[in-house]
Amino acid sequence: MIISIVFNSITIMYRAGRDISTKASGYIRYLLFCTLIIVFLSVNVRAQETSNSWHVKNAKLRFRIEKDYTKSLVPNVSLLDIMPDRKSAGLKKWIEKNRGVDRHRINGKLCQNFLPSFGSTPIVYNLHKDFIHFVAKAGIVDRADPNAAISFEVYADKRLLFRSGPLTKQRPQVEINVGIPVQSKQLKLVTKAPDNQYFRWARWIDPGFMLRGKYPEVSSVRIYTAGYNPEDFVPEVFATSSGSRVNSEILTVRQGEPMDILFDSSEGNPSYLVYLVPKDKHVKSSSIWHAQGGLVLETKWTKKNFRSSGELAKFSEIFNSIAEPVGRSLVDNIHHGFPIHRMPEYSTNNPSTQEGFGLYYYKGFFKVDKKGRYSFATISRWDSYIAVDDKTVVSWPGKHDIQKARRAKSREAFLSSPAYISWNISAIAHGGGCLP
Repeated sequence: MIISIVFNSITIMYRAGRDISTKASGYIRYLLFCTLIIVFLSVNVRAQETSNSWHVKNAKLRFRIEKDYTKSLVPNVSLLDIMPDRKSAGLKKWIEKNRGVDRHRINGKLCQNFLPSFGSTPIVYNLHKDFIHFVAKAGIVDRADPNAAISFEVYADKRLLFRSGPLTKQRPQVEINVGIPVQSKQLKLVTKAPDNQYFRWARWIDPGFMLRGKYPEVSSVRIYTAGYNPEDFVPEVFATSSGSRVNSEILTVRQGEPMDILFDSSEGNPSYLVYLVPKDKHVKSSSIWHAQGGLVLETKWTKKNFRSSGELAKFSEIFNSIAEPVGRSLVDNIHHGFPIHRMPEYSTNNPSTQEGFGLYYYKGFFKVDKKGRYSFATISRWDSYIAVDDKTVVSWPGKHDIQKARRAKSREAFLSSPAYISWNISAIAHGGGCLP
């Protein structure tokens, strides 16, 4: 069985308001912009409070984070998985023929989960009572005509829910997240262009519906700590509605940079409080929690000269002991046309730094709905490996010429039960370049 894998995505982004305890230099409230994966959260900064009312006695900083529905999410139900209205029979045929085959770069990213424009003819879907939000990204492909200008509109029956204004090469993409009015019967997606031109460049990216009562299991927030070294702190996250602590972990933190935090959002709380506790005053939890969501890329670099890692165990040894850290962050997908994390010591103009190796380690989760045989494949010019639940599935060490690289290395694995399955992909690129 060959399936398209959808990651258990992290789906909440935040902005945060900061409070500082009385032990810091006075009361300061600071509006901070926080990075998220799919949803943005806005902030309503609360009135100044004393640290005596805080959930964590020894905390020095506190941030309040709330939902903001102006940003798109990964939908619970994709429009590509459900039947369109009979008025859009042409769309059904297009999905059957082109899904997973047609690919385009939009705003610099490779996209393959999208719907095209059918000119002035709207795309129509019938609505279910549990569809509460329509989410998507609207955009034009990177290779579009320089004169292209296309507007995107979303309707529930005859009611306008969203209008993008003209998208161009200079403004190629917008995010859509709109509530669906109760008792609406049909969703209509409309594209408009001057003189009915340039429709072939328009795409509805990751379009679909959010379902009533469904919440993201893991969320992410980026915290800026102006005037403080974030490496000196440990985060504690609390739900504001219940006052209960939720599990969390640090994704990445460095001096002079923001702290990225993952936390459990499966209960669907509308807002949270993030406390930063000095390490020397933090009490460790008795249990260890690791986020089962999102796709994390960790990049390292080494000047050590080795022909091949040979096997995954050797790669892991090099990655964990010899290689130097470069970056760690959440990413949208596994294929990259350029390095996500800049190699600071690599320079094409400096011969002494041209013979190093970039090492890439991806870790994520995907959902298996039923047991069966699943195919996994990797395409690379250098060593690459795939492991599922810590068991090596694909091993392709060594350097591969361009013809071998294009053919890929694949293997099937039997997955016995429905579950969220962890997997990781490890790869090496000579000279610190991109993962092919």
